[in-house]
Amino acid sequence: MSAINMFVYISILATNRAVLITGCDSGFGHQLAIECDKLGFYVFAGVLNADLNGAQELTRVCSQRLQVLKMDVTDPTDVVNGIKQIECSGLPLWAVVNNAGIAINAPIEWGFDVQELNDTFGVNVFGAVRVTKQSLPLLRRSMGRIINISSIAGRTTFNGLCFYSMSKHAIRSFSDGLRKEVENLKIKVITIEPVLYRTPITDWTLMKTTLDRVWDQTPEDVKCVFSDNYRNSFEKSSQRVLKASRNQTKEVIDIIIKAIILKEPQNIYKCGGFLDFLVTFPNLQLVWSDEFDDKGLDPNKWEVEDEWLTGNCWGNHIGQLNCNVNQSENLQLRDGCLAITATRHKKKGFNKEYNSAKITTRQSWTYGRFEIRAALPTGK
Repeated sequence: MSAINMFVYISILATNRAVLITGCDSGFGHQLAIECDKLGFYVFAGVLNADLNGAQELTRVCSQRLQVLKMDVTDPTDVVNGIKQIECSGLPLWAVVNNAGIAINAPIEWGFDVQELNDTFGVNVFGAVRVTKQSLPLLRRSMGRIINISSIAGRTTFNGLCFYSMSKHAIRSFSDGLRKEVENLKIKVITIEPVLYRTPITDWTLMKTTLDRVWDQTPEDVKCVFSDNYRNSFEKSSQRVLKASRNQTKEVIDIIIKAIILKEPQNIYKCGGFLDFLVTFPNLQLVWSDEFDDKGLDPNKWEVEDEWLTGNCWGNHIGQLNCNVNQSENLQLRDGCLAITATRHKKKGFNKEYNSAKITTRQSWTYGRFEIRAALPTGK
């Protein structure tokens, strides 16, 4: 399908169709609501608190098609009222995105009874099931789709995130079972499984606050078992996991939009590149990486070739049309990507017509798995 045809298809699909997204206060839900509004959908953005900045920003930056709904997915009344609003709009409900979620990072033994487990399942599992059950009558009419946001944690369990992983395993099972039940109704059920991304749910400051709260609620006879060294080690381990999280949240948004608009979406989408691979093959150890998130190229990782200085721009490389230089117009970091750009630049006395760039890792390897995400140029 050409870009023009795809644009026309999306425009027709989005016309007078509603999308319900939970957890739009921040993170994936917030970004997705904005993107779906841009595509022309009537977005019903479920938020925990309609008076806070996240909800107000949606109202400010989006069109009048977007409506903010107070929808605490743990509150049956909120969910019923939200679905009634959608029904009263007269718009067919095309997609429900169960995105609302929380993560509590703490050892299993900490806290009071199973409160943290109840809280996690209350939002991540029971909330998703509640919204789905209330939405199904509308989805039967539209033959729409349900998109459940699971996680890489639904396939592997990270230290301290046991309850979160349990909830995401449950979402996978819920999606698989529901898919079989509604297949004859022409309703599609799609599961999205991102790796860890840098959103408020993985913000260490918030997680540390939650960790301290759970510790304070832990019985004294349990506290005395855990030394200060254990606590410090646990916190450092948690921070290491979070540091591996990716910045490129748009990767997830793009995949969710695919699940919304494609005629035949996949049942399961995984996103996250090498982190996803590490989960599949956990014996591999990540020894080097660069996500290009810094303002400039890391000189400890990369060496930039400058042929102006070495004299190779005079034509020592037979057949090479470009001179590799260390210039900002040829080598830039932007939006988490490294951009190498060729420019036409005929310097007097030189026989190279173009400038470009070449960088080499300062470290070298003989064996291992190497993964590079790159967009190659077209043309000569």
